[in-house]
Amino acid sequence: MVAVLVLVLGLIDRVMERQAGVTKFTRQLTIILLTPTATVAALLGLPDSIAPDQTVIQLVGIAATVVVTLSSTTLVSNAMAGLILRFVKSFRPRDFIQVDDHLGRVSERGLFHVEIQTIHRGLVTLPNQFLITRPLRVVRYSGTVITADVSLGYDVAHQVVEPILMESAERAGLSEPSVQVITLGDYTVTYRVAGFLADVKTLFTAQSTLRRRVLDGLHDGGVEIASPMLMGHRALSENKPLVPKIGQAVLDHRVAEESAAPGDLIFDKAEEAELDDRVQEELESRRDDMKVLVQESEKATGLNKEKLANDIDALRVEIAVVEAELEAREDDAEMDEED
Repeated sequence: MVAVLVLVLGLIDRVMERQAGVTKFTRQLTIILLTPTATVAALLGLPDSIAPDQTVIQLVGIAATVVVTLSSTTLVSNAMAGLILRFVKSFRPRDFIQVDDHLGRVSERGLFHVEIQTIHRGLVTLPNQFLITRPLRVVRYSGTVITADVSLGYDVAHQVVEPILMESAERAGLSEPSVQVITLGDYTVTYRVAGFLADVKTLFTAQSTLRRRVLDGLHDGGVEIASPMLMGHRALSENKPLVPKIGQAVLDHRVAEESAAPGDLIFDKAEEAELDDRVQEELESRRDDMKVLVQESEKATGLNKEKLANDIDALRVEIAVVEAELEAREDDAEMDEED
């Protein structure tokens, strides 16, 4: 009986896995809900000749209760946390998230865990309970603000520094640049330049590019990036700023393309998750459109009804194409996991 029950649940999971538009979260939740129901139904459906007596059923119920009680601190807690994250919709597979020291791009969301892909291309699994019990920072796919801090001496006026930093942010490809004075220290003034990054896929590269542009802008402007305390370690001329020499090789390197981390390679699984999410959204949108057209067709008459029928047929074809694309992507993902 146990073998048959496991086989049936396995077949249900397999069918749902092959069904276009069914997410891993939905499959896991369905199997969890079906398991106790199927177990009880199997026990009650046995013939009288082999059916267990009332005592055995009670023992099975007690054992199941003990198992659920002992595992409730982990399994059930993570499942409940997964449901909460689904309802709250704090992040999606395309977003970057940071929890404590874990920073990466969401590559998978399940009932019990969330998987992120880090800048080192590694995969980190975070239990859902861990996520809801700690502050969660989300970098939304719609864009984010990146910053860079730099400390300069009091001998450089902020009226000189701020235009340089503003221009550096614009040269880094950021919009809406701004400059703030963060701290007035004993020896230096700390500035923060910020700008809006529309394409979060290049988050880590853009942060490095911004710092490069700040260095280039300050060096070109003859602004020294060093604490005056440097005098205690090395003798320098009072009238000579500590700025690197800008030769032709440096200028040629600036014109050349910036060295960037291969984002598609680093976040390959996260990219796949984003594409799957987009295809899923498109499929749900087409199905919603289909429901609306069917309702309108039931009320329409004459030529309008015929036109709606043609629109419904065309939309069915589009839905079939999207479902085929989603199924192909799932097949490719299975092959990659097997490899």
